[in-house]
Amino acid sequence: MTPRSRYAALLATLVVVVGSLSAVTASASLATTNVEHPSAVALDGNGDLWVASSGTHGVTEFAVATGKLLRVVRGKADGFNDPTAIAVDGDHVWIVSSGVMYRNGKSRVGTATELNATNGGLIRVVSLKSRGLSGTASISTNGADVWIATSGGGRVAKLSNTTGAVLRVFRTGKNLVAPGGIFSGYSHVWIPSPSVSGGIVERNATTGAFIRTIPDEVLAKTNGETYKMPTALGPQYVTVSARYVWVANESGKGADGFFGSISQINPSTGAIVRVIDKRKYGFSSTRAICSSGDAVWVVNGTVGTSTGTAGDSVTELNAESGALVRFIPLPASLGSEPWAIATNGRDVFVADEGAGNVVELRATTGAVVRILT
Repeated sequence: MTPRSRYAALLATLVVVVGSLSAVTASASLATTNVEHPSAVALDGNGDLWVASSGTHGVTEFAVATGKLLRVVRGKADGFNDPTAIAVDGDHVWIVSSGVMYRNGKSRVGTATELNATNGGLIRVVSLKSRGLSGTASISTNGADVWIATSGGGRVAKLSNTTGAVLRVFRTGKNLVAPGGIFSGYSHVWIPSPSVSGGIVERNATTGAFIRTIPDEVLAKTNGETYKMPTALGPQYVTVSARYVWVANESGKGADGFFGSISQINPSTGAIVRVIDKRKYGFSSTRAICSSGDAVWVVNGTVGTSTGTAGDSVTELNAESGALVRFIPLPASLGSEPWAIATNGRDVFVADEGAGNVVELRATTGAVVRILT
């Protein structure tokens, strides 16, 4: 299978709880405030956009073609308590809730909610707290399994996408603390960690077997390069394009270390292809990353600089060369704290937690199509 056909197969299933409960109808209703503090977005195979909102403790579904509101699902009965991440596979919509997190990344809440993508019905609520997972931060699905990372405690859970059963919990130790993202693709699972002496942990998606750790200092080096300045980049978010793994880092290297950066990785060998941290690319306080196969999209939040502020923008990269395709500043009138991103290849959807909306951009031009609220 070619890299591009392999990605197409992946996209078909990734359109971007101990024990199970009987299926019941979710508390779906239309509301005046449909999106409030949106923290995550995902696309399903029906052409719909799902938005997780920590402000409403629920999930909102929109029709991408028209921008029409389809439904709002929310309530503690559906397991929602500050939902932080969302992933869609076929008819399965998975959302993780973290609740209020403490400084150590732990929380009293750790649940995963599964909804039916066709009708919004509640399939099950999975309790992860009993397995030592709280403050759940990120989620990804590869069709057969669901992978969930916690923001504290260095644990990752693998669930069955069919039954919701917890298949295994991985205790990854001190080198994996507070991961901001997780992605399963190329039959592997990639887990970034911004902690000191952290890096990227790679596991086999089928068996869960450990493959390698790419240390933080290696992420900052290409072809054996060395630097006089510190090279701890703080990897946070991860995605997969047609041929590569892409990691969004908290900081860069050298003179532009104050800003964020992107590491491009060969998934077969774990070798670093390149590190992109040029200031003109706009990386600052990187918040999220996604790919349509041919392009890589990065969300940048606001950070202070010696000359003012930078951020509140979206950067598009060529998924082969890493070259800058376009830099899209988000007007202050549209948002204030972009936090998540998803794309279907035609449009790009940016969730703005501060403004309480989702900005839809045309992928080919970067122009604003509409604002979803």
